[in-house]
Amino acid sequence: MILLLLMIDLLRTTPEALPKERRPLKSRIFLSCGQREKEIQTAKRVGKILAAHGFDFYIAKDVQSIFEINSEIIRELKNSDFYLFVNFRREAVCVGQYRGSLFSHQEFAIAYALGFERILVVNQRGVKREGVLGYFGCNTEEFDSYKDCLAVVK
Repeated sequence: MILLLLMIDLLRTTPEALPKERRPLKSRIFLSCGQREKEIQTAKRVGKILAAHGFDFYIAKDVQSIFEINSEIIRELKNSDFYLFVNFRREAVCVGQYRGSLFSHQEFAIAYALGFERILVVNQRGVKREGVLGYFGCNTEEFDSYKDCLAVVK
């Protein structure tokens, strides 16, 4: 009977009220967003939305060397449950079409190679589907501006 009462009490307890070592693990999202200042600022806002929904997240930024890619990016990808690719516009390649972040496309290829099954791709309108993304079968949500990106992710 005491065990049953303890279980019921535990079920009523919010995760935040539990000691840190007894809290349930949060699902982790690897957020790939590009390296430009506005892209990182937008990614941080997206991260706040994810955290408000109970997710833990990692924003890939300021990692450029092969050593950093091999150690940090791949480790973080392996420790993540979901992959969110926010594909921001870069330089125009022709009228109305733009390339995306090469770095983010490389992370996407690594995530795919690692066998991620839970991938969400969000494209800024006009970004061409290049690299692995060009062969990856998925519907993508589109947004027009940095501000619109937040609404699409919600």
